[in-house]
Amino acid sequence: MYYRALERKDTLRSTKQVGAFLGVGSIVFGIMGGYLPGIPVGILILIALLFKKEVYADEQGIWTYYLMPGFSHTETWLFKEIKYIHKEYSIKRPEAAALHFTKGAMSKMVLFRREDAPAIVEMALEANPEIYYDEVD
Repeated sequence: MYYRALERKDTLRSTKQVGAFLGVGSIVFGIMGGYLPGIPVGILILIALLFKKEVYADEQGIWTYYLMPGFSHTETWLFKEIKYIHKEYSIKRPEAAALHFTKGAMSKMVLFRREDAPAIVEMALEANPEIYYDEVD
């Protein structure tokens, strides 16, 4: 069984609009103003706006898929490599539980549905009983 993480709404619509304006503006300035490096810069800005990130948890670990036109990358954090997990609830998003996974010196925060978080923690502890787990108020 797998659980899909909730999307983080860090990128505001206005940020994407500004990015689109800058991308198109760089291309237009590159063509009209004769500044040719502006064209590929504008194209890269527009492609970056299409970036998508999906995170899943299953019995083995946390899978992060980075998707963009012409590029994809998968990052895997296996539960057997994770040393600490702590859970906290968000006031801003009451339907979400933030799970913080620590592997070595690196930490990753992933938002899951509040009702899915206990099952994910249980899967992790079954895969690696040495994980230290705690809940933060």
